[in-house]
Amino acid sequence: IKPADRLTFGRQLIGEDQSTLIEKAITLISDPDLASIWLGDALTEVEITAAVPGLGRVHGTMDRLIINAESIRAIDFKSNRVVPKVWNETPIGIINQLAAYHAALLQVYPDRDIEMSVLWTQNSSLMIYPPNCLHEALNALTSS
Repeated sequence: IKPADRLTFGRQLIGEDQSTLIEKAITLISDPDLASIWLGDALTEVEITAAVPGLGRVHGTMDRLIINAESIRAIDFKSNRVVPKVWNETPIGIINQLAAYHAALLQVYPDRDIEMSVLWTQNSSLMIYPPNCLHEALNALTSS
């Protein structure tokens, strides 16, 4: 959709009464700092299921998955009103979710670097989570 037509299209798609939501979506997809996650070959709403040792079967849906020969980028969208300033201020439930998805993706793509991130829709910021924090979160989950 051409940028000039996005608002009209959004209103036709989900209704006039959703203008705030539509404008927020347009802001996100128009942000040049986020352009890399809107690539045409990115997968959306990717369901993943894996048996994670110590945790059991994990099932979830990743909002965006960008796959290339060297790496995997998984992006989860969060609409929390309060956005953490740094990754270690993120609510533990979100970190645990990312850790479980990371562990599942490692089973599917053991030879690739896997980057887990959250797109905070409230302020259009993309926060990348260090693999060691995800590993520590997974260890805490599996030892409890």
